[in-house]
Amino acid sequence: MPRLQLRELTSEWPCPRLTRGWRALCFLIALHLLRNPAGRWFIDSSQSRILRERIPRYTERWGIADTDAFVEVVTSDAFRADVLLRSLPRLAAVAGNMDWTLLEFSDFVLATSDHPVTVVPILRPSETARVQPITNPFVLECEEIRIAIGPKHALLLTWGDGANEGQRVTCGEHIAAQLNRAVMRQADTRWFHYPARRPTTFIAPVLESNECSPVGGVVFPGYGWRRARGSRKRIGTWHTIQDDLNERTAA
Repeated sequence: MPRLQLRELTSEWPCPRLTRGWRALCFLIALHLLRNPAGRWFIDSSQSRILRERIPRYTERWGIADTDAFVEVVTSDAFRADVLLRSLPRLAAVAGNMDWTLLEFSDFVLATSDHPVTVVPILRPSETARVQPITNPFVLECEEIRIAIGPKHALLLTWGDGANEGQRVTCGEHIAAQLNRAVMRQADTRWFHYPARRPTTFIAPVLESNECSPVGGVVFPGYGWRRARGSRKRIGTWHTIQDDLNERTAA
C-alpha cells in the first residue's frame, strides 16, 4: 500500500485522482470502516452465512473429517483476513467515487478518535439515526463521509457527481462542532485532540444541543439526501459492487 503524507495532502490540495497518495487515502478510509465494530460484525456474519449455507448443501457428500476441516478453515484467522482483504477494495472504491472536499479551520478545533471515519446515512429531514461506526454494505447508503486529517483540516466526501470535487472550503465553529460531536460519540474507548485547546462541540445559540447533523448541505447549499439518493456515481458504484459480489458468490 502506498505511503500517505497527510501534511502534504493539505498543503498541496487538491489531491490528484489515481495518484499514490489518493489511493492510500481511499484504503485508509476503507481500513477504518472495516476495523470498527460494524466491520467486525460484517466479517462474523460472513462466516456464519457460509457455514449456514454450505454445510447442509455438502453434508451428504462429506464425511466427518471433511466437515471438520471445512469448519476449521472458515472459522480461522486466515479466513477473516481474506474477507477483510477482499472487502477493502470495494470500500476504497466507494470513497474513490465520491467528491472530495478539504474543510479548513482557522484554529485547532477538530477532534478525532479510535474510529475516526464518520459515515452519515441518507436521512430525510424528519429521520434520525444512532451515531455509530457503520460499514459495508450500509456505507453505500450514506449522504456523506467525514474524517479529520489534522486539528485544522478534515475531508468531506459527498455524492456530488463531480460538482464538489477538489474544493478547499474555509469553515467555522458550527461545522467543527458537527464533526466533533459525531467522531467523539462513536469512539470505542477514547477520543483525542490537539492539546492547545478543547475541540469545539457547542453550537450557538443552542449550546445544550447534542444533535449530530450532516454538513454537506451547509458547505454546498442545495446538496442533501435527495442529491445523494439520486447520484449517478452512487448508483453506479452500487451496481459495480453488486456485480463483483455476485461473480464471487457464483465462483
